[in-house]
Amino acid sequence: MSLLGAYATHVSESTLRNSSLIASAFLALQIGGFYLLQRRGFFSKLLRAAVRFVGKRDWSDWMSHAQAIDAAVELTYRRGAAVATSFGLSLIGWLVGTAEVYWILQLLGSPVGWSDALMLESVGQAIRGAAFAIPGALGVQEGGYLLLGSVVGLHAETGLALSLAKRARELLLGLPGLLYLHWAERGGARTARPAPP
Repeated sequence: MSLLGAYATHVSESTLRNSSLIASAFLALQIGGFYLLQRRGFFSKLLRAAVRFVGKRDWSDWMSHAQAIDAAVELTYRRGAAVATSFGLSLIGWLVGTAEVYWILQLLGSPVGWSDALMLESVGQAIRGAAFAIPGALGVQEGGYLLLGSVVGLHAETGLALSLAKRARELLLGLPGLLYLHWAERGGARTARPAPP
C-alpha cells in the first residue's frame, strides 16, 4: 500500500515511510488487543454483555455456541506450527504471484521493476478479496488491473492482457479439477440410480 500511496500522491519518501510506520504500529496494537480478547473468551463475554442489555430470555443455546467458538479459537492458537505453516505458504504464494506478474509483463514487452510487480499483485489480490461475492471475481480483476496498470505506467491494453494471462493460469490449473469433479459426479450418479423393475 505504501508503493500505491507513493505513486498516487507523489509525496516524499520519508513522509510516506513515517506515515506507514505510524499506521503499522496502530494496526499492530489493534491486532494485539484482538488477540488478547480472543484468548480470554471474547465471544462468550460479548454475548454476556449483550444479554444484560437485551433482557430476560433463554440464551443458553447462544451461550453454548459462543463457548464452542471460543474453544475452537483457543484450539487454533494451540496449533502454532500449523498456523505458521499456513502463513508461510500464503507468503510463498504471494511471492510466486508477484514473480508471475513480473514475468508476464516482461513477455508482453512492458517490463516493470520488482516493486511495481509486488504492488500490482498485492493490490490485485486485495481487489479480488473484496469482490468475494462475485464468482471468480469475473470482471472485477480485469477492471482492477486496468486501473492499477495506469498507476505504474502501463497502457490499458497491457493491464487487460495481464489480467487475462492470470485468468489463463487459473483455467489451466482449475479445468482438470472441474473435469474430474464432473466425471466423478456422473459416475456416482450412475451407481446410485436404482435398477429398473
